[in-house]
Amino acid sequence: MFSISEDLENKEALQQMASIAKNLFLLNNNAVLNELVEDKYFKNIVGMLEYDVSSSEPKMHRNFLWERSRFREVLPISSEELKSKIHQTFRLQYVQDVCLPAPSIFEENLLTVLSSHLFFMRAEIVNSLLV
Repeated sequence: MFSISEDLENKEALQQMASIAKNLFLLNNNAVLNELVEDKYFKNIVGMLEYDVSSSEPKMHRNFLWERSRFREVLPISSEELKSKIHQTFRLQYVQDVCLPAPSIFEENLLTVLSSHLFFMRAEIVNSLLV
């Protein structure tokens, strides 16, 4: 549906999808967060966030994430599961830092689950590297 709306340049539908995508990250549900950063969903999800109405012009998140950013292994990582976890953590951190607006005083608690989820993902990565 997102691809069709984008192909048709349906700005109203794209802005509604951006709002839905943003609210999915604010649901404070770890299972939902894990699904949103999966390979099969993330490119469309972050594409939706490009059309956020709070921005005056569309952001180029997909261009940055798939064309400009590069994953480099400082240490050799043989586990594909660990590499996947690293990519998912990077994606979620990117969404928190770049795609989601800074919370107001009243919305501070909205991102607590997201922040703690990121903390535990990073801890899991470090523990996997130490083993």
